[in-house]
Amino acid sequence: MEQYATPLQPNEKPGQLTAMGVLILVSGLTNAGLFLAWGGAILTGAVASFGIGLLCLPCALPPIALAVFEFIVAAKLFGTNPSSMNTHKIVAILEIVSIIFGNVVGLVSGILALVWLNDPRVRDWFNRTAPIVIQQ
Repeated sequence: MEQYATPLQPNEKPGQLTAMGVLILVSGLTNAGLFLAWGGAILTGAVASFGIGLLCLPCALPPIALAVFEFIVAAKLFGTNPSSMNTHKIVAILEIVSIIFGNVVGLVSGILALVWLNDPRVRDWFNRTAPIVIQQ
């Protein structure tokens, strides 16, 4: 526990969050590239099979949907008003599931994000930046 010897300043963001944001962006770029690769392969198969291969086109859509979601979450993470911790956990789980489409970067990124989200300093930072909801 030597690495936690210095406490964070009141508004200081833990380094794990910056690293997590970069990994989410890289995973989003990888998912966008996978969409292009899968889409190109499916369209090539569609031409070769006289259009029957277009039935596989929905298989190329989940990577691009996840890429858009990752870009939004990473942009909010780099800003001053981040998404909730649950949103980041959902993105991390979806990144792990993206191994189905061949995204190894997403697998590693998702595992690291889940580990970092369980860090006490990261949890504390999310608790401090969470908006206070007053119910009436």
